[in-house]
Amino acid sequence: MTIPQKETLIYFKKIDKWVSAVEYTEDGVILTFDKNTPNETILLFEKIKDKLDFKVKEYTISSI
Repeated sequence: MTIPQKETLIYFKKIDKWVSAVEYTEDGVILTFDKNTPNETILLFEKIKDKLDFKVKEYTISSI
């Protein structure tokens, strides 16, 4: 078992609770954030997404 990257731990502690849907593709995951996600959370995600232990293909913010 490998130790997760620091950014992955941050994702699961501070960001994952704001994700309302996940779609798995061959090119990585597509995340949909809840429409009430704080801007600070999106900015933090932008900062760490390329260092996560999983590939993020794209993300959107729900309009519903």
